[in-house]
Amino acid sequence: MAASRWQEVSEEVGRLCDALEKVPEACECGDAESHLEGGCRCCHGHASAGTISPGRPHCGERIEQLRADLALLCEDFKRAAGPFHKEATGEGRGQLRRELLLVAGDLSRMMAALEDLDRAVVGFQRTCSLSDMKGVKRHAAALLVHCRKVDAELARSPFDAAEMEPEE
Repeated sequence: MAASRWQEVSEEVGRLCDALEKVPEACECGDAESHLEGGCRCCHGHASAGTISPGRPHCGERIEQLRADLALLCEDFKRAAGPFHKEATGEGRGQLRRELLLVAGDLSRMMAALEDLDRAVVGFQRTCSLSDMKGVKRHAAALLVHCRKVDAELARSPFDAAEMEPEE
């Protein structure tokens, strides 16, 4: 069975955040783009650093792809959550509404965290400063926290992430 779009996004967020965490904070060469990819001389000896991987898009492209995928997920979630909300009756209705609102809120916060990460990456690309790289790492960690919250909420919710798959 193919992974759901949510699983793919969640895994990509994890890979991106893990790669950014491994990049050394200090960039002495001044080549921010190569530094983010783990390919500059500052990253020598950090073979697992950065987001570089043959055939993979660079950091900015990966953020753009995640932005598009997350926007589609938010749309699909709204579409799929409506029938769940309408069908819920009795005692479970309040709990289901609460869970749907929690997931929707965390998806929204995840989108905001992705925007914060994008701004931090752009700032680091402009300045190549230690403080901006620390900001990249901080925003990547926040994005990962929101992603894990959505994972946990979907796991305990009667709402199935597969319901967010687009209709063919």
